[in-house]
This record gives sequence, C-alpha cells and structure tokens, in this order.
Amino acid sequence: MIVIFSGPSGVGKNTVIKELMKINSNYMLMPTFTTREPRKGEREGFPYYFVDKAKFEEMITAGEFLEYEVVHEVNYYGTSKKIVEQIAYSDMVFMKDIDVKGAMNLVRELEGKIQVMTIFLTIGKDELFRRLTMRGEKDIELRMKRYDLETSYASKYNHIIENHSLKATAKLIAHIVEKNKKQLY
Repeated sequence: MIVIFSGPSGVGKNTVIKELMKINSNYMLMPTFTTREPRKGEREGFPYYFVDKAKFEEMITAGEFLEYEVVHEVNYYGTSKKIVEQIAYSDMVFMKDIDVKGAMNLVRELEGKIQVMTIFLTIGKDELFRRLTMRGEKDIELRMKRYDLETSYASKYNHIIENHSLKATAKLIAHIVEKNKKQLY
C-alpha cells in the first residue's frame, strides 16, 4: 500500500510521515528524487534523493520515473520506477510526500497495480505563513502563491485532514490506513 500525502509547502507532510513511522514499524518513507538543495535535518534518502538538474534530466531520458514535475517553477521532483517495483509485493505501508500534480499522475500510473490512498493535509493561510517563517523558508511568497492552486486539488483526494496537532493527525491517519488495509483481506 502506498499512502500519498499532498498539501501546501509547510503544512507538515514530512513531519506527519516521521511521526507515523514512530507509531508503526511497518510504515516506511518512499523517497522522491529532487534537484532542490537539502534543508536542515534532511539526509540522502530521507525524504529525498538529491541530484543535480543534469542527472535528473538523464534519468528522465532513460525512462527511470513513473512521474515527475517541476515544482515552484524551479526544481524537479520525481518518483522512481525502480523504487515502486521494489515495494509492489510488500505488506509494508509506504508513505510519499508529493505535490498535487505529481500525485494525480502517480495515482493514474499505479491504478490497478498497487493499493493507493491519498491524503491532503491542509491548514489555514495564516498558520501556514507562521510555519514557513518558523522553519526559515527562504521564498515564503512563492510558497504562499501556490497555496490556492494546491488547495484546489483537495477534493480529488480520499481524505482531507486539517493538521492542527501532530499527534492527533498522525493518530487519525494511522486509524484510516489500518482500516483501509483490513478491507483488502
């Protein structure tokens, strides 16, 4: 099972994923390839594999991605075919942070192949601005501009969750995931 998380930058997607991994050892992060620079606390493979633009474009040409997008008009992000092939027969829950356009493309690519659940995390604009400021985001204006586009996709997701409390959000998502896993068997 793959659980896709989307939502505005700064809403807490990776923080929620880390919390879910603490709660349940069967939950794993599914890393994304990107051309952006690592942020404080990020390391290779968690939550991203960091490559330069030339390498990413080589990977596109070689057909190594199920989907990829240019996000914030600057950086590439993409889902590796090889990683998805490795998890196809696992009973683990793989979680992925992905932008809204990439999520729709990935869901389309995986339809009928792997169970996919989509979760859109949201928060009000004022709280989002506060969080982006607290994490030292360099381009808050660009992130805030994208808020309306991202939230316009929310209705296409299986679940929309307001992320006001990390513990409550993680607990709710774990419950939803386990309920959906049981429906498979």
